[in-house]
Amino acid sequence: MQIITAILLMTQRFALIGTFLFLAVTANIWMITISLHFTGTWIITSLMMFAGIILLYWDKNRIAELNSEYDSPKKMYAPKVSCIWVNAGIIYISTLLILCFVGPKTDLISKTIYYVALFILVGTALYSNLVFWKKSKQSK
Repeated sequence: MQIITAILLMTQRFALIGTFLFLAVTANIWMITISLHFTGTWIITSLMMFAGIILLYWDKNRIAELNSEYDSPKKMYAPKVSCIWVNAGIIYISTLLILCFVGPKTDLISKTIYYVALFILVGTALYSNLVFWKKSKQSK
C-alpha cells in the first residue's frame, strides 16, 4: 500500500487520492509508534502527518469542488499538464522501481542495470528541467 501511495503521489492526476492514502497509512504508523513507545520515531511520523496535512491544504480548491452543491464551472487551479512531464513521471517511477529491486550490486549484470537506470533517471531529470527552463524563458 505504501508503494501504491508513493506512485499516486508522484503523479499529478492522482495526487489527491495519494494524499488521502498517505494520511491513512501514516496515521496507522503514527499510532503504532506512539502506542509501542518507540523512541524518537513518533517525531518523524508526526512530521509526516503534518506534511500530509500540508498536501491536503495545497489541494483545498479540488477538495472544495468535490464538496460543492453548485454546478460551478471548473476552476483552473493548476497549469495544464504537458506530455513531457507525464513521460518524465513514468520514467521516474519505472527507474526508481528498477533501482529498488536490483538488489545487491555485486555481479556485473546488477551493476550495469543499476548504472543504466541511474543514468536514465538523471538524464530525464536534466532534460525535463531544461525544457521547462527554456519554456519559462520564452514566456517572459
